[in-house]
Amino acid sequence: MSHLPSENPYQPPREVDEQAVPPQPGPIRYAATLTAEDLRRALRSDSPLLSDGILLGVLGLLLIGYVVNQIWWATRSLAPFPVAASENVFALLIIGIPTMLAATAFYRKWYAAELYLKRYPRALKPRQGQLDDDGFLLQTDDGVSWWPHHSLLSFEHREEQFILAYDLRGASKQILPERGFSDPATAGQLFTHYALHNPRPALGILDERIARPFDAPVHVGQRGADAIAFEGMLRSADLTGTPLPELRRLSVRKVVAVVLLLHLAWILLVLTAGWYYAAMALIPLLAVDYLFWLFFSRTLRPFSDPEQPLMHISGWLDARRLTLLNNIEQSSTDWSRFHGFGHTENILWLRFDRDSDLFILLPKRFFASDEQWEQAVEQMRTSVER
Repeated sequence: MSHLPSENPYQPPREVDEQAVPPQPGPIRYAATLTAEDLRRALRSDSPLLSDGILLGVLGLLLIGYVVNQIWWATRSLAPFPVAASENVFALLIIGIPTMLAATAFYRKWYAAELYLKRYPRALKPRQGQLDDDGFLLQTDDGVSWWPHHSLLSFEHREEQFILAYDLRGASKQILPERGFSDPATAGQLFTHYALHNPRPALGILDERIARPFDAPVHVGQRGADAIAFEGMLRSADLTGTPLPELRRLSVRKVVAVVLLLHLAWILLVLTAGWYYAAMALIPLLAVDYLFWLFFSRTLRPFSDPEQPLMHISGWLDARRLTLLNNIEQSSTDWSRFHGFGHTENILWLRFDRDSDLFILLPKRFFASDEQWEQAVEQMRTSVER
C-alpha cells in the first residue's frame, strides 16, 4: 500500500512570522575577557573611519598645497601673492575649517578605544553571565548587571565583537567578544531580533522607559533585612549642589566656542572678501546654527524647568553594595566601584570610577525617613573613596 506524503508539495509556502523570537534551546553562557585589541578592532572598524581618513587626507593636502604654492610664488617673484588677499582668506577658511573638523572627527574615531576606556576603565575585567528568555546577565568581581530584552536599542556585529546599546546615550553600551558566548550564532540572532523590533524612544533628556516606576522582577539579588530602600523621580532641580551642572556648562562652553569661532571666521570673510564669498559660506554656517539649536532645545533648554523629570530611580543600599533598578537596567555594584562622594542637606551623589562622567544622584526625599537618610550618608562616607 502506498502512503500519501505528510505535506502537499504543491501547497504555497508557509508565512513566516517576522515578529517571532528565534528559537533558543536553553540559556546561552558567556565568559570572556575583553582585550584592548578587541576594543580597537570593534570601534575602529566603523566604515566612516575610512571616509573620515580620506576626507582629512584630501583636505590636508589641499591646505598644504595652497599654502606652499602661495609661498613659492611670493619667494620666486618677490611680489605679492598672485591672488588677492581676500581670496587667500576665503580659500584658507573654506579649506582650513573643514580640515580642523575632519581632524577632530578622525581623532575621536581612531582613539575611540582609549576614549571608551577612559569612561569605562573596568571594561577589560573578566566577565561571566548568561542570555536567557528574559534578558542578559553580566557579572564581574565588583557587581552584576541585567538588561531585559525589550530595552535593547541597537546591536552590531563587528570584527568578531558584539556591540549592544540599551540607552540612547551609550551609558549602558557593552562590547563583548563573540568567542565568549557558548552559542554565538543563536545569541546574535536573538540580539538582532530584539534590536530590530523594540520601539525606539524619542531623542531628548527624558527616556520614557525610565520615567515609569520600576515594576518588574529583580534579577540582581534580593534586598536584605538591613538594607536601606529609596525610590522617587529625579528632577532638574535635584542637580543643584552636584558636579553635574558644571560638567554640563563645560560641555556647553565647548560647543559655543566652536560656533562662535565659525561665526567670527564668517565675519572676517565679510570684512576681507566681501559679500560674494561670504554668501557662499552662509549655507554651511546656517546648517551649523541649526545643529546647535537642536542641541540647545533638546538637551539644554529643558533643564531650565526645575520640575523637569529626568528619571525614576529605585533600589537599596547596604554595607556591601548599591542596587539600582529601572526599566532599562538592573545593577548591584560593590562600593569599591565608586570613586567620589558628596552630599548637601538635600541630595547625595556618587561617581562611577575616577575619571568617569557617570553619576548617581539620590535626593533626601527618596528615603522613608530622616534616620534612613542619615544612615545612607554615613554608609557612603565610610565605604566610598573620596
